[in-house]
Amino acid sequence: MPLTTYEQVRPWARSIKARTGIGPKAGVMPPWYVEHNIGIQQYKNDPSLSELEIALIAQWADSGAPLGDKADLPPAREFADDKKWIIGTPDPIVKLPEITVKAAAPDWWGEIPPPPVGLTEDRYVAALEIKGFNDVPSGGSGRATVGGRYVFHHMIWSTDKGGGEGVNTPWPVHEVGRNADTFDPRAGRLLRTGSNIVTDSVHLHSNGRDTKGHLEIGFKLHPKDYKPTLRPSASRGLGKGVDISIRPMEANQ
Repeated sequence: MPLTTYEQVRPWARSIKARTGIGPKAGVMPPWYVEHNIGIQQYKNDPSLSELEIALIAQWADSGAPLGDKADLPPAREFADDKKWIIGTPDPIVKLPEITVKAAAPDWWGEIPPPPVGLTEDRYVAALEIKGFNDVPSGGSGRATVGGRYVFHHMIWSTDKGGGEGVNTPWPVHEVGRNADTFDPRAGRLLRTGSNIVTDSVHLHSNGRDTKGHLEIGFKLHPKDYKPTLRPSASRGLGKGVDISIRPMEANQ
């Protein structure tokens, strides 16, 4: 449900009290499952609420969820046009094949034909953004669900030069509603000339109406003379993965 005005929020006051007060565990709002008295607590972009904020919400709900003084209202949020690129005008934009998903089609997982990126030289990527486009009218959608306008639920993908060279670069997974990804300025990710977009797993989900849709990938490139000063790890593996022991109260593990 939208929660941008008092009129939208007021009917959900008791539910908001309940959901904000059950953490940290599954179901808490906003989602944040880190124990508040164990381990590291300082995280970037931490959306969790303090004990004082949770208590204020509960008191507000228990008091009948009053509006308060309208003079204290913050200005209404302004949301960017979803057709504009958050990262600015991309350098290359790669359009993936258009796919039609029927109104009652079952969910589908698989690969779609690999389009070329179209670069003529190797370049480092500073940021990327993926947008979903479809022929759903702007004034309506199919099912009233999160992401109900879209038929691409998520995509796991990489870029690959192909030809048996085995040069494969993974990129952040696409999901409905995902923000743009900006890499550390010291660690741009290499996009090689002659690469194709390889979709290891595309998940299509019907939105309740016959819909034609496609994804577009926008890459923001570093200047041609850019060189990263940080290198990615040669391996992301953590041993065998099933028998990791993290010892309590010991630093530098």
